[in-house]
Amino acid sequence: MRALLYNYSRFMLMMRNILCTLAVIMLFCNCKKAYIQFGGEFVDNGTTNIVLVDTITPLVSTIYRDSVSTSGSGTLLVGSYRDSLFGSVTCKSFMNVVPPTITTLNFSASARFDSIRLILKPNKSYYGDTINPQPINVYQLAAPIQLGETQFLLYNNSDFPINPTPIGSISRTFHPSDTSSIQIPLNDALGQQLFDLVVNKADQVKTAADFIAYFNGLQVAPGTGPSTSVFGFSDSVTMRVYYHEANPSPVSKAIDFAYANKNLQFNQIHYDRTGTLLEPLNPTNLEMPSSQMGNMGFVQTATGIVAKIRFPTLRNLLQRPDYAKIVRAELDIEPIRGTYVTHFALPPQLEAYTTTVLNQPLAPITAPAINGQLVNQMGNLTIDWIYGQNTMYSYDVTAYLQQQIVITDNNKNGLLLQPSTPAFNSSLNRLVFGDSDNPNNSIKLKVYYISIQP
Repeated sequence: MRALLYNYSRFMLMMRNILCTLAVIMLFCNCKKAYIQFGGEFVDNGTTNIVLVDTITPLVSTIYRDSVSTSGSGTLLVGSYRDSLFGSVTCKSFMNVVPPTITTLNFSASARFDSIRLILKPNKSYYGDTINPQPINVYQLAAPIQLGETQFLLYNNSDFPINPTPIGSISRTFHPSDTSSIQIPLNDALGQQLFDLVVNKADQVKTAADFIAYFNGLQVAPGTGPSTSVFGFSDSVTMRVYYHEANPSPVSKAIDFAYANKNLQFNQIHYDRTGTLLEPLNPTNLEMPSSQMGNMGFVQTATGIVAKIRFPTLRNLLQRPDYAKIVRAELDIEPIRGTYVTHFALPPQLEAYTTTVLNQPLAPITAPAINGQLVNQMGNLTIDWIYGQNTMYSYDVTAYLQQQIVITDNNKNGLLLQPSTPAFNSSLNRLVFGDSDNPNNSIKLKVYYISIQP
C-alpha cells in the first residue's frame, strides 16, 4: 500500500509539471516578443517593435544674458559671496517707503522721539556660507527710483545714486531657519527729522508721492566687512519711528513708514567671473559650447546664465529603413557630483522652454498630469546625497521631438533650462551639468520609436 501511494504521488507531480510546461508553451505561441534595440544592431524578426535609440547626442551650450528683470519679485537679496564656479556675486536691494495717512494721526504736546529702525523679515532663502556674521548697510537714495518713458521693468544691472554715508548698519549671524524680524538702527538725526515732519503734518508727508519726491528711497546693501553669503528677505519692509507720550506716565508708540510701489523694488546683482569658465561670456560673446567649458553646461538665471540643449542629429532617425514614429523620448540631466551642497543648492525646479536661434524662451514643454490636463514640466529633481550618481532632472520630450523631427530646415532650435518666476529672478541656486562627453555625469537622451521591419 505504501508503494502504491508513493507511485501515485509521483504520477500527480509529473502530470502537474507537464500541464505547467504546456501552459508556458501556449503563452509564448500566442505572444510576439517586442525587442528593444540599443545602439545600432537590429534583429529582424518580421514584427512591429518598439526600438530604443540612445546614440542621438544632445548638444549643450551656455547662454549669457546681460540683463535680467528683478523688479517686483517679492524678495530682497542682500549680501555677497565667492563661488569658484560662477565667480563673486554681490546683491543690493532698492525700494520705496511711504508715511502713514497723517490726517488720522494726533500727537500730544508731550510726544518725544526715541529711535528709528528698519525692520526686515528673513524668508529662509540664502546662498553661500552662513557661519560668518553678515554686515548690512542702509543708504538713502540721492534720486527717486523711476522708470523711463518706454520702460516697464527694472533689472539686475539697474542703478540709482545713493548718499555715500550709511544711515544705518548692523552685523549679525543669520540662521537660515530663523524668520524672526531683524531691526537695523538708523541715524537718530534722520529719525528726529521724520518725526517732526509727521507731527507737524508737513507738506513732505501729506501724500506718498510727496514723501518719495522728498526722501527718494532706500538701498539695503552688504557692509564693508567680509561677507560670505546672500540672504533673502520678504518685501514686508517697515521703517519704524519710535516715540513716547506722557499720559502722565511714558507710553511707547510708533509711526510706520511702509514698503510701497512693489514694481519699483528691484535687486541689483553684480557679478565678477574672472578666473572661471564663464569669464569669456559677455555682451559680445553670448553663447559658448560645452566643449569649450569643460564639457559642462551652466544655469544661474539671476546672474544671466542659462543652458541650451539642441538635438541636431535627431533627423538621422529618418534614414533608418524601419523607422515609423517616435513614441517616447526621455531626457535626463545629471548635475556634476561635487558641484552642489546645501549652501550652493540646485534649483528645486527647472522648466525647459522651447527656443530658436534667438535664444529667447518661447513656451515651456508640458506633460499630461494625472487628471489628463497638460502641466509645465519642472524636471522632477531627485538628489542622491550619498553617492551623487543618481541625482538628475528628468523630462518627457516626446512631443517636442515629434515636432522637431519633421522640420526640414537647418535650425538652431532647442530647449532652455531655467526656473519659473519668481525663482527665475530672485534665486541664486545654480546648476552645473555634464554634456554627452563628460566622463562623470553625462546628459542622456533615450528615444523610443516604432520599428516596422520591411
